[in-house]
Amino acid sequence: MKTETRSIVVSRNKSTQLIIFTAIIFCIALAFYLGGYQKRVTVADLMDENTVLERELLEVTDLLNSAEKTIDILEVDNEVNSIALENSRLEILDLQRIISDNTFQLEVYRDYLSDDFKAKKKLFIASFSASEIKQNVWSYSWITVQSVKQPKISSVVLKAFIVGEMEGIPEELPFDELDEYLPRFPLDLRVKYFSSTKGKLSFPEGFTPKQVKFMLHYAQKPSEIYETNFEWSYGV
Repeated sequence: MKTETRSIVVSRNKSTQLIIFTAIIFCIALAFYLGGYQKRVTVADLMDENTVLERELLEVTDLLNSAEKTIDILEVDNEVNSIALENSRLEILDLQRIISDNTFQLEVYRDYLSDDFKAKKKLFIASFSASEIKQNVWSYSWITVQSVKQPKISSVVLKAFIVGEMEGIPEELPFDELDEYLPRFPLDLRVKYFSSTKGKLSFPEGFTPKQVKFMLHYAQKPSEIYETNFEWSYGV
């Protein structure tokens, strides 16, 4: 028996082909459009987030700058307050020295009128005081007194020393080496009743003060020396 083979021919007209081609083109265009849209959406989101971050960063930067300015103001205020406190402390010390000096002078006046005063030496140091105004800087004062029956202005020569130890070795330092503004010794004082001497001194490193020694004499009687001593009891 003979088998007969036949070809199946599918025929498409031009309109069908056009529709299929158009659909393919549309799908491709739609895919590109959707991809581009998604890309635009992603970029837009990133730009929005970047804008938000920039705004937040600006706010934080402003807060930081404000905090730094506040810290600077506080530091300046603290420095000003420290200076003011130090100035107040120095003013208090000055007032204390003035009160102390005035008290000494009043005591000298009282003693000068008393009988005991008449029995004292012709020349002597009535008082000595010292106070530390800052690290190793001391304010000091002493009062030189002349006690005679008929007071007159006299030329008095004076030397003053701090007696102590330099690293365990006895040492005697003149005031004019410790106070750079004090005239070179001996001092030539003009005294009728009393004379006040004030200044500031600093000790060399390693020196421990023990005593203050004064030596006085009249200019016309250099051999007649009057000596007055005080213990240094003001700390180091």
